[in-house]
Amino acid sequence: MPPPYTGQSAMFAPVVSAFDPREVIVINITRFKTPLPNTLWTILSTLWAFLIYRFHTVYFTPSRSKMGFVKDLPLLFLGRWTGKRMIAHLHGTNFRSFFETGGILKPLIRYGYRNIDTGIVLLEEMRDEFIHFPNVKVGVVPNCYDQSFDLNLPSGSTPIDSAPEAVTHLEHAPFDFVPSCSPPTNAVSIDSAPHDSAQGAGTHPEQILYLSALMHSKGILEFLDAIPLVLDKRPTANFVIAGALRADASMGLKEITGQVQRRLNVLNERYPGRVHYMGLVTGKEKIGLLRDSAIFVMPGWHPSEALPVSVIEAMRTGTAIVATRHNFIPAIIGPQNGILVEPHAARAIAEAVINLLEDPERLKTIQEHNVAHAIQKYSPARYRETIIHIIKEV
Repeated sequence: MPPPYTGQSAMFAPVVSAFDPREVIVINITRFKTPLPNTLWTILSTLWAFLIYRFHTVYFTPSRSKMGFVKDLPLLFLGRWTGKRMIAHLHGTNFRSFFETGGILKPLIRYGYRNIDTGIVLLEEMRDEFIHFPNVKVGVVPNCYDQSFDLNLPSGSTPIDSAPEAVTHLEHAPFDFVPSCSPPTNAVSIDSAPHDSAQGAGTHPEQILYLSALMHSKGILEFLDAIPLVLDKRPTANFVIAGALRADASMGLKEITGQVQRRLNVLNERYPGRVHYMGLVTGKEKIGLLRDSAIFVMPGWHPSEALPVSVIEAMRTGTAIVATRHNFIPAIIGPQNGILVEPHAARAIAEAVINLLEDPERLKTIQEHNVAHAIQKYSPARYRETIIHIIKEV
């Protein structure tokens, strides 16, 4: 359950909310801020649930790491031994590769998943994730946008010409970036910067948005390196970065913080007022940022990326997409949705953004298509009904 706000937690919350609280036992695997306490809590809570409660179905998200699998072991083994109906909802890729490279854990993984009844994947192209477990009945259920988007946006809006009154709008940078070598005593740290919550009236037709965790594998550095290449050619463009700084396997928190801060300092000096860092945004503020942006950029190569919720939400708000050709992203982003570029290519990102900005008719066509496409394919009602049907299926 969120927080933290990830695609996985965002997709779990509506499933839980669809049930009467008396019908379900929820084990929140992110109760604490660090992995070890979460692992211990999950194991103990699982043992307690099987000991105390009577239930017939287990719905869970498979882990794709060794530590995560240790956390899943009691659930898998107890579920098998007690004859529970087991549903594994895979929210990312690399479960197949996790099994194939499992090493000494491979026999345990095979034993634990042999009695899984149903596997849920995000796309048709992901069915092979369970290829080593032919007993698993695989269903395809795409992610969805949050229902708050339907409550705050009209069904046919685009960000340029028919958006509702702005939830949030940028008039100035939320704080001054300063060179990391000589910060003044009143400098605001990048990872604790306040948001700009000012109300505004209009949408910026050349606002480009990065809305994701500020992680190395999410492509934040390539995004920042692309900004000057765009701003030098488009004097009316501005960029917004929203998200919390996070470590990943390729770069620790201290290093990514320093790398981001140095780039933002330079950008603020060269292009004052045109690059805004908003910190973590949620709720209506997030909807406002997406709705007020013309282009959403997802430049990463995260190993488990499959069907990012952020891309679905960007489509729903009528934003064109620039994304990397990575994993299953080409299966959801075509020319009608935006432009795909190769990973690790800041110049390609800049060129894609400039191409869209220089062709406003094409940009508007993409934006309008994305709204209709998101409503048709990624609605929260459709997602919730499909998942609940699978869970309650006898």
